[in-house]
Amino acid sequence: MSEVTKTEAILNRNARNQEAIVLATIPQNFKPRRYEIPGGLNLRKNLNTHEKLTDAFHNWLRVEEVFTKFTFSFTASTDYSKLTKERAEVLPKGNDGLPIWQSHPDRRMYLALVLSKVVAKYKNLVALEVTPEGVDVYLDPTSTFNEQSEDWAPSYTVVPNKASKGQYAIRA
Repeated sequence: MSEVTKTEAILNRNARNQEAIVLATIPQNFKPRRYEIPGGLNLRKNLNTHEKLTDAFHNWLRVEEVFTKFTFSFTASTDYSKLTKERAEVLPKGNDGLPIWQSHPDRRMYLALVLSKVVAKYKNLVALEVTPEGVDVYLDPTSTFNEQSEDWAPSYTVVPNKASKGQYAIRA
């Protein structure tokens, strides 16, 4: 889907007020945003307690207000085909049908607690992926992946499901 300009929004979509024009020009499919974790080489050593790990996840989850998918990975590669995938946690829906991290009173902290428990549970964890259905983990079947591996590069990726502040600008 290509971007819609202000003129196209007025002519083709019959957008007559400012809000309708802005909504018509916002792209509907959002690209994943990947963030490198500073000091990632010592991540397991520095985040060695449940509290530190929970705080770190809470900070990483606050990057986007609303998201559809969150992926945390210890590896630079995004190819998880050689890894074992397992459902670690099933996330309940909120009362309003939204993902639990959008409807729970503590929102991000609830999800951060769940993720820190999952990371502590699996010693051969390479990556984890959060979707509205639950938390999936990707495990190293050989248990050889660690801080000394050449592919070690902790990062997280967020897929937003609405425009962030800078994306509301009207394109003429």
